[in-house]
Amino acid sequence: MGQKQLSPAMIAARIASHGIINGNVDEENKFSLGGLPFSIYIRPKTTTDVIDVVLSCKLFQEDDKDASPAPFPIYDWTPMAITELTLTAGVLSAYDIYWGSGYYIEEED
Repeated sequence: MGQKQLSPAMIAARIASHGIINGNVDEENKFSLGGLPFSIYIRPKTTTDVIDVVLSCKLFQEDDKDASPAPFPIYDWTPMAITELTLTAGVLSAYDIYWGSGYYIEEED
């Protein structure tokens, strides 16, 4: 049996680095990894019956467009390749939001 290898598509679909977004937004409440695509996981801070949250975002091939609303599932990684996410204070107070990327991202001190 030959050596096992991951295809480039499989590598791109894997989360290689991650972190929490809460509090790590700019003055316009936007989060990005400098243009690199990422996914998010939304976890409510309290019990809820809500199944998704609508957030404004830009996707990987939409850099020239303004952010637009899109639904994000709760308790699951989204399949979207997000490049910019806009968060409101209400969303940040109600949910812990984690990011994950197929790229290695160095955390700044």
